[in-house]
Amino acid sequence: MIILFSLIGDKGANLKTLMDKMKLKHRQNFLNTYINPNVEEGNIAMLYPEKPNHPMQSYYLTQKGRELLEKLLKEE
Repeated sequence: MIILFSLIGDKGANLKTLMDKMKLKHRQNFLNTYINPNVEEGNIAMLYPEKPNHPMQSYYLTQKGRELLEKLLKEE
């Protein structure tokens, strides 16, 4: 989770960029394993939540996600 949150960072990132940087290829697995659970938990959010398939869709850390990342980094 640290890697995903760090890659999203303050600027956010789109799905392709995240998958490329994490060296993952299977889109649906990536969504089911990393993105969807964190969206449901409120750690990350979509730039266009009303249009999940928007061509410019990006993900960004919520305040909860930033706090969790900070906590995880301190534990390392």
